[in-house]
Amino acid sequence: MSDAGHPAPLRIQAAGETHIGGREHNEDAILLRPDLDLFLVADGAGGHNAGNLASALATATAAHYFESTLAEAAHAPTFDEMGLSWSARRLATAFQRANREIREIAAGSARREGMGTTLVAAYFDLPNATLVLGHVGDSRCYRLRDGRLERLTQDHTLINDVLEIQPDMDLDRARALPKNVITNALGMEDRVRVSVRTHEVAPGDR
Repeated sequence: MSDAGHPAPLRIQAAGETHIGGREHNEDAILLRPDLDLFLVADGAGGHNAGNLASALATATAAHYFESTLAEAAHAPTFDEMGLSWSARRLATAFQRANREIREIAAGSARREGMGTTLVAAYFDLPNATLVLGHVGDSRCYRLRDGRLERLTQDHTLINDVLEIQPDMDLDRARALPKNVITNALGMEDRVRVSVRTHEVAPGDR
């Protein structure tokens, strides 16, 4: 507790690392922007190093949008007149800007055709002690709290999409579905479906 009897303000500590694994090129990108309370992980895909470019574009474009809206964010209400979270809309807009950037770059080069990337973004609204979490694709976010590990994102994959529509599907048919087909990523379409959720943040969360 602080001297005034109020809880001490939350602070964030962050670190990032990627590993190339068995691939020829590292197509992962991590961007840590504690000055923006924004943390990003992307996993690119595409030939001729295009996946590496897509993931770098996604993280840089999302961060740039947050930079350009700092002044607006400082005076924005928690919820807009429609009752929607302003921070969630800001994060989803950053994804759309990144998607547009990737589509434009891909359209200008045959070598980059079809490039895309997953993206998971964590924006911490510290005055409200909340985490605004957005993602496309199958890059994940987990939370470790009080020794319990919980996945906060659901992969945008064919099997998950099918089971949302047909939860009563026969088990044998479900087992036969391909497990690693991504149905949503930046660069796939002109507009992207962004899953955004808000979570409370507690001291000690990882």
